[in-house]
Amino acid sequence: MARRRWRWAVGVALLATMPTVLGLTHSLAASWGRYIEPTAVPPGRVGIVLGARADPEQPSASLAFRLDLAVELVRAGRLSRVIVSGDGRPGANNEPRVMRGYLERKGIDPGIITEDPGGYDTYDTCKRAHDVYGLRQAVVLSQDYHIRRTVAICRWVGIDTLGVGDKRLSREWPGYWWKAAIREPFAVIKMEWDLFSGRSPRYEG
Repeated sequence: MARRRWRWAVGVALLATMPTVLGLTHSLAASWGRYIEPTAVPPGRVGIVLGARADPEQPSASLAFRLDLAVELVRAGRLSRVIVSGDGRPGANNEPRVMRGYLERKGIDPGIITEDPGGYDTYDTCKRAHDVYGLRQAVVLSQDYHIRRTVAICRWVGIDTLGVGDKRLSREWPGYWWKAAIREPFAVIKMEWDLFSGRSPRYEG
């Protein structure tokens, strides 16, 4: 009886972890060879900076590091346009507006910045980049732990995607990095649901 219960428990555990394993495998396979260093980005690409927590006038450290990548790539001539995608609702302090302000203070031409207020999550950002902003090719910018999933999602919705990941957060704010990175195994489950359901973005403006 004890052995039977043990086998049953193992079987349940395997079934419970299967969605995560499939999601992580999908992310790894879809992003293989597409997670690159900043110096490998071809010139003249469109960058998508994914949103994160923002204060009313200032991005969080993780978001600032993502934006700094965009600044670096624009100055190097590797990005000709930047879409800042995040939660544009007042309760989220209008992430895209904060992101734009940060880039402009860094000297980026306001004319190459596009705000996407409907990037409530990674899927919405990628889907809107394709459907609303007409992108078929892009470079996504986020933290390193987030890049593979982002590339997988954007490729699924029809964007030929490369990814550049910020590594400063893991060095300068390791506790925050771990707190965020540990959520990825759960985030890939939602990713698979979003991709296979083909849902519409929540904000369609």
